[in-house]
Amino acid sequence: YNIDLTVLNGENTCHGRGLNKRYFRFYRELGVDVVTLGNHMWDNGDILPLLESEGALCRPANLPPGLPGSSYVIAACGDIKVAVVNLLPLKVIVLPVKPVLQNDWLKKVVTKRISTLLLL
Repeated sequence: YNIDLTVLNGENTCHGRGLNKRYFRFYRELGVDVVTLGNHMWDNGDILPLLESEGALCRPANLPPGLPGSSYVIAACGDIKVAVVNLLPLKVIVLPVKPVLQNDWLKKVVTKRISTLLLL
């Protein structure tokens, strides 16, 4: 196979308790381009410092503004730029913060002149 882009949901990697640095680095060494998070991103504090420094790590885009991390990742796929956006369901998830619908992330993504939007 000639895989151009790999997106992995790292949400429940640590036995349903989010993702840690060790597994994140392992996935990146395997060639994963983007790792998404979800409602368990706060369960494992080990990953939280990477939210600000790691460009391949994507937190849910529909969380309130001001939280750490990027709500989207622009990944190169040859000459194509792909925006990876991860959303949480609004009704089924119990979170320390309430998911919200915002257009902010979409404006930011569109201004990056992407070729493709991958909405997860």
